Amino acid sequence: MALQTVRFEYDPEINVLFTEDDYSISSGQDVDEFIRLNQEKLESLGRRVYMISKIDGLHIGAQASEYFGQRAREVFQKYILGFARYGENPVARMTVRTSSKKAKLESNICKTREEAIRVIEQIKKGPGPENG
Repeated sequence: MALQTVRFEYDPEINVLFTEDDYSISSGQDVDEFIRLNQEKLESLGRRVYMISKIDGLHIGAQASEYFGQRAREVFQKYILGFARYGENPVARMTVRTSSKKAKLESNICKTREEAIRVIEQIKKGPGPENG
């Protein structure tokens, strides 16, 4: 059973907010509460940041998936410069990928924190000459 918590760790040197989600989302009310927790932290930082989230403990029910994606998109547009997620739980990876796709967001799902950090480093560099 999920604890309904999100743990935050901000590294100002690299401007990355690390989160660890232990949250079960099955309704619109759950989505709103999860988003509120994240939004409060993001607002407290006073700047746009990169975000890396460990999603092994995040469970998004099918009935809340589309709404979750919409709300996440709103938060990302306002507060997030780039993001990546990581975890090995196949169910969590699948549900986050599905929600992201419905909201037309990149999922950027990696297996490890180190891989996720590399994704953020690449996002920070922007597209290279070979990419446009």
